[in-house]
Amino acid sequence: MKFGRRNRQALNEQIAAAPEKQPEPVAAPLFEPPPSTRGTGRKIARDLGLLLLIFVIGFAIAFIWLAPGPLLASDHSTPDVVGMAGDRAEQLLGQAGFKTKRAESRQHPTYEAGKVIWQDPAAGTILPEGTPVTLTVSDGIAPYAVPDVSRLPLELAARVIESSGFKMSRVDTAQSSGPPGIVVEVRPAIGSVQPAGTSIQLVISSGRPALPTVREEKHP
Repeated sequence: MKFGRRNRQALNEQIAAAPEKQPEPVAAPLFEPPPSTRGTGRKIARDLGLLLLIFVIGFAIAFIWLAPGPLLASDHSTPDVVGMAGDRAEQLLGQAGFKTKRAESRQHPTYEAGKVIWQDPAAGTILPEGTPVTLTVSDGIAPYAVPDVSRLPLELAARVIESSGFKMSRVDTAQSSGPPGIVVEVRPAIGSVQPAGTSIQLVISSGRPALPTVREEKHP
């Protein structure tokens, strides 16, 4: 018993005297950003990627919309045929690769009968080959009634005449009871129906006629 007790005591003393084994150190990373910084960086990268994607899409749309030439070999630009005779316009559109159809004709202020006054789609539109283009042809120059510009100042009367589809030819003056510069006569007559573009002549007042002076006779 004594021998076993001594052996145990000696073993405990050896264990106590032995140096404690330290864990091997683990190499720490050179730099590790805090969690909040890592989240902010990912958000910035995501926002930059989204902005880049929007820019690329916008550039592609602008390029397609503003491209001066056809995007595909089968696309063509519609020629401008407004003002041409209807038959000539259809021939030109056919040569450019388009089909044509006629809309209901109507009167126009300046284009004579048979001239194209509108095309749909408009000139310069890029369209696939074979796309139909609708033509509206004039049915004749629309007549208009000469507006009543009497008693108006000359400048205002001229604007009304031109905005009604007519044009000014000349201005004459005449003595009248009205104030100077006021329209007193319109030729052709007010209310008469005339084709658009007809020349209108205005007569304006130059003022009241001068009264003759009466000379007093002296009696001897």
